[in-house]
This record gives sequence, structure tokens and C-alpha cells, in this order.
Amino acid sequence: MNGEFSRACIGFYHLDLKRAKEEELYETMLANAVPFTGQTDTKILDRFMRYNRKVQAAGVELRDTTDVMVEVGAHLVKMMEYFEIPPNTRLTCEVPNEVEIQIWADEDNQVHYEKIRDIEPSPNLFRPIKHEPFDPTADDGGEDDDIVNWDPDLLYD
Repeated sequence: MNGEFSRACIGFYHLDLKRAKEEELYETMLANAVPFTGQTDTKILDRFMRYNRKVQAAGVELRDTTDVMVEVGAHLVKMMEYFEIPPNTRLTCEVPNEVEIQIWADEDNQVHYEKIRDIEPSPNLFRPIKHEPFDPTADDGGEDDDIVNWDPDLLYD
């Protein structure tokens, strides 16, 4: 179980990973956008509009994630100030079953982190059991094979 400081550090780390993926997607979408060159077919213009809306949505998602990351970073800075931790003092934080990082705030109150090492997942972690999709027509060798083709009228005999 992690306390507030650790949760903020872990949250900052995860938000930065999320932001990086969203930024890569947004930049890729921008680079792949086909420019308008005077097309007059409305079907083509509709495709432009749909794609541009997807690009805009990706940009909004990136900005939202960045905003939350800035808030979490500001919260981390406040906690560091509360404990009178000097700028550039590296704090060690373990992101359970992922990595160990060092996190710090510089003189401008910008939060940074650096990965120290990967952590092997605990073998005791819950791992979901993989189930085959249910096939109601499959013969399992049981007595209830007729349930697949049951007749609801038989209930009212």
C-alpha cells in the first residue's frame, strides 16, 4: 500500500507515459493528414472532416493529460516544499511491478524523473484465467445436451 507521496510520484510517472503515447499518436495523425487541395467531392470533404475531428480529439486528450500532469507535478512540488526538500534532491520511488524511479523538482519547480531499473512482476500477482469463448453448440459429453435445442413450450405441459 502506498501513501500520498508515493501515489503522486507513481501517478506522475504513469501520466508521463500516457502523455508520450498520446503525443506520438497526435503527431502521427498530423503528419498523415492529407491536405486540402481544392477537392470538390463532398464524400472526400466528409472524410477530411471526420479525420480532422479525430485529430482534434487526440489533441484535446493530449492537452487534458498534460494539464493533469502539471497539476500532479505542482502537488509534488508542494509536498517537497512542505518537507523542505531542496531543489534537485532525488527521491526514490518504486512503481509496483514495473520500475524504480528517481523523481525531483528543479529550481524552476519543474518535476523530472529518471528510471533506475525495471522491476520483475511478483509471481504472486493475480493473473486472469484465460477462458475459451462459450460455444452453446459444443458437445461437452454431459447429460444436458438437449438444453441447446430446448423447447420453451415443454415447460407448460
